[in-house]
Amino acid sequence: MQRSGQEREEPSGAREPRFVVIGTVARAHGVRGELLVTPHTDDPRRFAVLREAYLQREDGRRSRVTVLGARVSTKGVLLRLAEVGDRTAAEALVGADIVISREQCLTLPPDSYYIFDLLGMAVRTTAGRLLGTLEEVVDLPANDVWVVRDAEREYLIPAIKEVVKKVDCEQRVVIIEPIAGLIDEEP
Repeated sequence: MQRSGQEREEPSGAREPRFVVIGTVARAHGVRGELLVTPHTDDPRRFAVLREAYLQREDGRRSRVTVLGARVSTKGVLLRLAEVGDRTAAEALVGADIVISREQCLTLPPDSYYIFDLLGMAVRTTAGRLLGTLEEVVDLPANDVWVVRDAEREYLIPAIKEVVKKVDCEQRVVIIEPIAGLIDEEP
């Protein structure tokens, strides 16, 4: 199983996010209004194909922007926007999120999922036991770990093929085959 896409869902409370945060402005770069962006995506090259996005400021204001260019550097993504013409304007955007609509998310390869699509799914074993709801995804170097909780317990499920047998996005359920020691015995 491949790692989940890391693009963050904008908190809205809705099950299907309308907007997805793909980066945050870290600082101005140069004097012509270029922005150094910290990407929140597994593939920072996705900025290169972006033509339109939204800037969401810390106070919640969101405005549509036109992307003139993007290039990946060792420190993040350098982004040029039509609406930002100088360093002063760029500095005013530090802390703002770069947001795209859900429809602009890239298609993921098979067996890969956006985290916001996984959250809230029921998690069952292949024997049919309901473990709880997938509430959090922890990004670790070897693989993601899914935090599954019910009213009394918490399970840490490694997101690997040996454990995760099926992700059914239509039914909003994940089926796992627990390895020894992963979960307690039947209550």
